[in-house]
Amino acid sequence: MSHNRAVGGSSQRLDKLMEEASATIAKLSKVNSSSLGDADVRRWHHDQAKIKQEVLNFQNSNAELEKKLQHCELELATSGRCSHDSSGGGQNVLDKWLVIGIPTIGRRNNEDYLLTSLRAIAAQLPSSPSDLLYGKVLVVVVSMAPSPDAHKRYLEAKAEFTAAHNPKRIYFEFHDHAAADENPYPGKTDRGTPNKPGYMVRKQTRDVVKVMRVCDKKARYYLFMEDDMVLCPSGFTTIQYMLNKASVYHPNWLAIRASYGMNGIFMHQHDLSVFAAYLTKHQARRPPDHLVVEWFAGETAESRAHKGNRANIGFRYNIFDHLGSVSTLRASASPGYLRCYDELLSPTVFEVEAFNKKQCPADDIWPCDVDKKLRSPRLDFSSLKKQ
Repeated sequence: MSHNRAVGGSSQRLDKLMEEASATIAKLSKVNSSSLGDADVRRWHHDQAKIKQEVLNFQNSNAELEKKLQHCELELATSGRCSHDSSGGGQNVLDKWLVIGIPTIGRRNNEDYLLTSLRAIAAQLPSSPSDLLYGKVLVVVVSMAPSPDAHKRYLEAKAEFTAAHNPKRIYFEFHDHAAADENPYPGKTDRGTPNKPGYMVRKQTRDVVKVMRVCDKKARYYLFMEDDMVLCPSGFTTIQYMLNKASVYHPNWLAIRASYGMNGIFMHQHDLSVFAAYLTKHQARRPPDHLVVEWFAGETAESRAHKGNRANIGFRYNIFDHLGSVSTLRASASPGYLRCYDELLSPTVFEVEAFNKKQCPADDIWPCDVDKKLRSPRLDFSSLKKQ
């Protein structure tokens, strides 16, 4: 249970108790104590004292929860973790470890990209409660179609992954209608360029923001994913390894790049609202996969103010496969996409976010300029590469 819910619940119980106490005390005050026997008088004083003590206990409990919440928010802001829950049991504030946000649209030829992507994720998620990852991942799929019927593959995916007989249904959440589109440029239908967003790319930026807002505060970490990307084999094992190692090297990291485009980017949940506002504000200036880099690399005064000295991390390997030949952000076909566990280097991604082999030849996390005591050898993913 989160601290917010705990504090809210305690406050409600306190309010109710105060109401009951006030009513009881008012009733008791009307009683003429001279008409009571000694036993009744003692019980009357005992009831008053008991009510006052219960109120005091709840006030103290509520104050303690408020302190824990403040402490936890500070920890989240600095390290992305909270060392205790509302009961002091050592659990994380958030029930989920990772939420994967996926905006989806129908394709011209009704390609089954979304179903392929979701099945690849589901195949790697555990069915047994004994697994430490069980129930800790949430996949949130948000349809950007004007109506559910306009995206048949979405409806098929929703039916498959919410079916009562599907043991993986606990991992999936579907939203038929995104929030109303807040378009600051209504009526404009400019085409744009690869580096200057036209109206369609601006819409895609706002779609990314909508998914972020749906997913906000659902898990400790957030993963941006496109609906035409397939998680590579042993993907969740790799993600756990990567996040753990990144947090050892740079406990307060800002973002991790583990694929290309607006995909395979990891953030802490407490950064989502800030980045969502940044995307919304600058949607007409650059496409979203460029804005995200300038934000976590601190390339503008506004983004530097939030970044501070936090690291943006480049993982050595690409952990997603792309379906099809055309990106949703670019109209032209790509000459070729990276495959599973290919090295994720410049110029596939910008130099400021790419893994740097020259600086970290024996590592898989960049930057790797950390205390030698913290360093650990990289894993060999070559056996998982697709030829």
